Amino acid sequence: MRKQDKSSWIKFTGLTKCNHCGNDVYMKKVACYDQIKHYDLFEIGSDISWQEGPVWRLLLCPACSDVTLYKYVLDDRFEPDAWTNQTLYPSKDGAIIGLPSEIDKEYRATTNLTTLNR
Repeated sequence: MRKQDKSSWIKFTGLTKCNHCGNDVYMKKVACYDQIKHYDLFEIGSDISWQEGPVWRLLLCPACSDVTLYKYVLDDRFEPDAWTNQTLYPSKDGAIIGLPSEIDKEYRATTNLTTLNR
């Protein structure tokens, strides 16, 4: 486990949709943390080595100043397009990942309410 040195990675994402404000923006990478492990087959005489593990990024939207928590699983045996990617916060449908089903159901019902009389 280690925090990545900020000087070693690009400061902005490609064009990304913000799930807070809905704008397509270049988000600023404000923090990055990974649990990448290094593997090799040197002991059996092979020169094969690779890295794999989860990477979390905290991104800042320049339009609304809200943050997005993004996770991908790096595996350099495959092309980046094949890596598993997930936006943990905020989710597109407003769900909070990991809530028990009954609490999730109540949360969704509460957040979908609209005020009819003011």
